[in-house]
Amino acid sequence: VRTALVAAIDRATLAAELVGPGVNVPASWFSPAFVPEDVQPIVYDAAAAAELLDAAGWVDSNGNGTRDKDGVELIVRFFTTDRQIRKDYQVAIQQYWAEVGVGSQLFPVPAGVLFADYLERGILDTGDFDVSLFALSSGPLSPFADAPDWFGCDGIPTPEQPNGNNGWGSCSEEFDRLDLEVGRTVDPAKRLELAQEAIRQFRDMNFWHGLYLRPTWYAVSSAVVDAATAQDVGTLSSNYFNKIELWQPAQ
Repeated sequence: VRTALVAAIDRATLAAELVGPGVNVPASWFSPAFVPEDVQPIVYDAAAAAELLDAAGWVDSNGNGTRDKDGVELIVRFFTTDRQIRKDYQVAIQQYWAEVGVGSQLFPVPAGVLFADYLERGILDTGDFDVSLFALSSGPLSPFADAPDWFGCDGIPTPEQPNGNNGWGSCSEEFDRLDLEVGRTVDPAKRLELAQEAIRQFRDMNFWHGLYLRPTWYAVSSAVVDAATAQDVGTLSSNYFNKIELWQPAQ
């Protein structure tokens, strides 16, 4: 069913029309530098999505346009923040799903509600959603995902252990083992080999699918800084002024 939900969305067209021409759909959460060639995005195929749902037993038994199974209609609760582009994506995805008989309820909520901690009843940390759309940056320079915090079995928050961030509940002991091995392996060739196998395990859990790579742009005043020396700037909130000690003043 998860594969069908993704196959029903034309992610490439949405990225081009809602974000901008040339914006790519990522193959994995991990940086493209580490992703093996056999890990590719699920392609848009509404007919294949419908076949998968049929095979899973979700059919429109009463002809009302929404698939059902054992008396329950396939209507997913779809959360995101109140950022406009995410709400635009929600509406577009709702239309794609409707074409294959999947209903959806759209819940744009404040970021503070979506990202709140487990003990604050945050939507993500408590897993109180069916589908959620949000940004989660990976490290551009390392394939280490820091299992189990975000994606590991032990990162799933519980009342006894509320500090994990894995509210979506992904769990693969093999992924955890490989990722932790990546984190302590120094040899670059061996590390890449381990990382690529971990990324395949990540794909096979089939819980994360990217909509688009979010571009991040920076402006440096050439009247103050020699722009050519402003290298390796951080991503999102991960140290915008990375290596600022190496920046040189304008000549």
